Amino acid sequence: MSSNTQEEKGSNGGDDKGSSDCDYDKRLDQELQVVRTLRMTMVSLLQNLQGARDDLVLLGDKMDRVRLASEKCRKAIMAKRKQEASAGLSHEETAPPPKRLRKDG
Repeated sequence: MSSNTQEEKGSNGGDDKGSSDCDYDKRLDQELQVVRTLRMTMVSLLQNLQGARDDLVLLGDKMDRVRLASEKCRKAIMAKRKQEASAGLSHEETAPPPKRLRKDG
């Protein structure tokens, strides 16, 4: 029976259970720290993704407005050309003269 007691105490003759509990607690603390860091990283990532989603929604709205304005301008240009064609004027006759660049710019 003394041999079992000696094995339980470990090679240093002391109680190893306390030191193994300490090692286990240290490992748990390290894992807990990793989990906390991972959680903070995931929360930050989620916030960044939500911000990016909001930016994409705003960009989509702007693109829709630009597309509608472009379509409106295209229709106005086509109507003007159709009106000019029915009046017998060419596009070159109604176009403003080209701007000339000055020497300084």
